[in-house]
Amino acid sequence: MHDLAVAIAEADVALSAALGTTTGDYLAVKHVLLRPGELGPVELGRLLGMSSGSATALVDRLAAAGHVVRLPHDHDRRRRVLLVSDGTRARLLAELERRAADIEDLARAYDDDQRRAITSFLGALAARHRARPGPRGRPGP
Repeated sequence: MHDLAVAIAEADVALSAALGTTTGDYLAVKHVLLRPGELGPVELGRLLGMSSGSATALVDRLAAAGHVVRLPHDHDRRRRVLLVSDGTRARLLAELERRAADIEDLARAYDDDQRRAITSFLGALAARHRARPGPRGRPGP
């Protein structure tokens, strides 16, 4: 599992370099990408273990760089939600598509049942991690 975690961290570093951001900024963009329209600056800050002031500064920086946009919440006029900008989404998807070929090559070595078992295991592992309390007593990201 350690090797997998290291490989994922290395992929995050490579993707952050492709976007021209720090790894921390990329992780914020990744959270917004994976939960479009669900996160505002406060929720993003919680996921990253940041104070609300630090999260606001982070979102300001990402918005100024053109990576995220703030939109009004559908039901709460005071609240803002975050989306990844179209340009950043396109750059990320292009990078991920390049890397997807490697995953497909590795997956060919396994039959359908084995791939389903691997996918099921990794999904259950992720769900268990999310359900456990994080360092501040909240569920992990």
